[in-house]
Amino acid sequence: MGEADRQSVVGDLADESIRFVSVPFPGRACEWNRSIGSAFGDGASAVVTIAEGTQPQTVTVDIIGESLARHPDGILGGRILDADRPHQVHHAGYWWSDAELRWLRETYMEIIPDPTAQPSRIATWLTAAAMIIPGSAWQATGGFDERFDSFLADVDFCLRARRAGSKCVLLRDARFVTTRAPESFDAITEAERLKSTLLLAKQHALPSGLMAVTSRHVAAKITEELDRVDFWADYGTDIRLSQRAVWFLRNGFEALRRERCRRAVGETLRCAWATAGRGSAGVAA
Repeated sequence: MGEADRQSVVGDLADESIRFVSVPFPGRACEWNRSIGSAFGDGASAVVTIAEGTQPQTVTVDIIGESLARHPDGILGGRILDADRPHQVHHAGYWWSDAELRWLRETYMEIIPDPTAQPSRIATWLTAAAMIIPGSAWQATGGFDERFDSFLADVDFCLRARRAGSKCVLLRDARFVTTRAPESFDAITEAERLKSTLLLAKQHALPSGLMAVTSRHVAAKITEELDRVDFWADYGTDIRLSQRAVWFLRNGFEALRRERCRRAVGETLRCAWATAGRGSAGVAA
C-alpha cells in the first residue's frame, strides 16, 4: 500500500472531520506520525488508525462518532476480529507475560457474547491497529515517540495521553475485521522487542523499572544456558556436598563460557546502557 493510500479516507463512511487512515502494522512510529499528522494537517478533528488489511464494519463508524461525542478528549480503541471467525478477537491491546518476559497481543475468543458487558470500558493502553485519536490528544502528546520504532509506541502514546488528562476507552462494538493471519501482527524481532521493552521500563516503569527488567532478562538468558548443560541433572541424587559443588561449578562454567550465552547477556546489557543514557525527548511534533 502506497503513502497516498495510507492517508486516504475509507469511502464515505464518516463525515469529513473524521479521517480513516490505513497504517502499516507492525509499522514504524515515524510512518504513523507522518500519516496521522498529514490527516490532522488537512483539517481532521479525529483520526482513526486502521492496520493494513483491516476494515471497519459499517456500524463501527456510527459508534465512533457517538463515542467521540461522549469522550471528546479520549483515546478510543476498537477490536480487530478475524473475518472467517467473527468471535476470534485478534487483539484489543497488550499484556505483559511474566513467563515469557515479553509483551504479547491481547487475543481471545468470544464463544458466547456477554449481553451484560458494558459498551465501553476504561483501558490502560490500546493498540494503534484500531485507535481513534482526537486532535486535542494528538496535540497534547506530540504524536508517537519514534524511539520505539516498530513496537510499543502505541502503549507509550496512551500512557503519555493519560498523564496529559485523556482517558483510554475500549469500545466493545467498534469492530474492525481483518483477513490477515494472527501471526502477521507480531512480525517483530527479539532485538526490537528488547529495545522497546527497556525503553518503556525506563519511561514508565512498566512492567517495572529499567534495572529490574534488565536483570530479569539477563537471569533468564543465563538460566536457559544452565538448562542446556544439564546444570540441575543431579538434583535429588544422594551425593556428597563436595561432589555436588564440583558438579555445579563445572556445569555453570561450561554454560557461562558459551558464546551464545555471552552474546545474549552482552546484548541485553548494551541495550540497557544505551537506553539509560537516552533523555526523555524524542517525540515527534
